[in-house]
Amino acid sequence: MTTRRKTIAVCGLAALLLSCAPARADVVADWNAIALKTVLRSEPRPAQAAYAMATVHLAMFEAINFVEGGYPPRLLAKPAGPLGKTGAATAAGAAHHVLGELYPGEKAALDRALDRSLAAIPDEQAKSNARLWGRELGGIIYATRSPAGGTPRSPRTAQATAPLAALNAMVAAFAEARGLLPVDRARIHALASTATADACAASRDASTAVLAALQKDLVYPTHP
Repeated sequence: MTTRRKTIAVCGLAALLLSCAPARADVVADWNAIALKTVLRSEPRPAQAAYAMATVHLAMFEAINFVEGGYPPRLLAKPAGPLGKTGAATAAGAAHHVLGELYPGEKAALDRALDRSLAAIPDEQAKSNARLWGRELGGIIYATRSPAGGTPRSPRTAQATAPLAALNAMVAAFAEARGLLPVDRARIHALASTATADACAASRDASTAVLAALQKDLVYPTHP
């Protein structure tokens, strides 16, 4: 299958899934959209874009899971018990931190987005905790994920990253259609984006990488 046909196939499937999914906003969905917009605007290379999205999604999942529990952590130490119910807000803080580290030029827009995400929290202490824990946990994930030799080189074109956006749309539609909780939504995004980043690291063609990611067994490992 040619690269063009692969891209059309991936994007077509994404459009079909999106047409069947009801719209329902939550913090994970919001920051997935913010991350995708920021990454695609700032990073035309698919390998780097896939790495960035995977890092953001891992940060969101690990942050929610750290605060609320539910799954064995992959990159963070497991606390003695759930720390509260502000996991989604902490995930927003983590995503904000990772994106700010990756794209410092977007800081002002990211700050405004985080303010909007936390505006619904009436308790100022809870809001402050979400910022603090998000920054700390996001920083750990960012440091853990930072590649020593940089991400692989790949073509610098908007078309090259189109399959990544299409896969993101598929995952978002899957989560919407099933009404997943924020931690489960973040987990599904983390599964898909890390598989895509791994595939992109081994392939110069994003369409091939996305198709490989779709075929991969996406069972989140129970141990680091």
